[in-house]
Parts: sequence; C-alpha cells; structure tokens
Amino acid sequence: MNLWLNHLQYPLMICMNFVLFSCLINFYSFSDIVKLTAQFVARNGRQFLTSLMSKEARNPQFDFLKPAHGLFNYFTKLVEQYTKILIPSKELLNKLSTDIDNQQKVMDEINYRVEWVKHQLRERAKEEEAVEKERGLKKK
Repeated sequence: MNLWLNHLQYPLMICMNFVLFSCLINFYSFSDIVKLTAQFVARNGRQFLTSLMSKEARNPQFDFLKPAHGLFNYFTKLVEQYTKILIPSKELLNKLSTDIDNQQKVMDEINYRVEWVKHQLRERAKEEEAVEKERGLKKK
C-alpha cells in the first residue's frame, strides 16, 4: 500500500505517534506563539511574563515559559533580541546616527567582514583537505 495514502487515511494516528507538540496545534502555530509571546514580554517587561506564567500555568501551549522546558532558552534569547530592537539603548541609537552620517565607514566594515569570512572558509577548506590527505595516507 502506498505510504502517502496511508497517511491520508489515518492522520490522527500519525499525529499521535510522531509529533512532538500537541496535535491540536501545528509546529508553525506553536512557533508563532513563542515569538509573539517573546515580543509582548520584550515590550511589556518581566512583570508581564510573571503574570502570564501564573495565568497560563496549566496551558500546555505555554509550557515553554517554564525553565525546565526545552524551548525556554530559545524563548529567553528571543526576548533579549526583541528588547534590543523594540527598546534600543541610547548607545545603539547614537551608533546608528553616526553610521548614517559616515556610510563609507560602514561599507569598509562590511567589506572587512566579508573578507574575514572568505579567509575563514579558505582556512577551513585547507584543514579539511589536510585531514582527507592524512586519511588517505593511513588507508594505504
């Protein structure tokens, strides 16, 4: 029997056996919940997080708010990044205004970074080539 047709005939069984998250919510919706929650926490602060944790303590969709959950670190990193974007520091705002005035400096920094990445890739390729040569010598 075609495996694909089997999946179409028994979607609930497949969902119960092979999906990490709840069958009622797909991964993309779950990811959206994590991201939106992180945005709200970044905008409204830690008190909002504490309040949300107490209100949604029994809701499995918000288990990522618990420190023992596998996505808790991902969630906290998102909160940090959203906070930097939504509530930028004065230092960052000053740097951005300086960068607007000196676009050539920004281009120089970008070019330097591109060359650095190319250099790292060349070095990594040399190391991999050396390892392959060594493996070839050991086999003979």
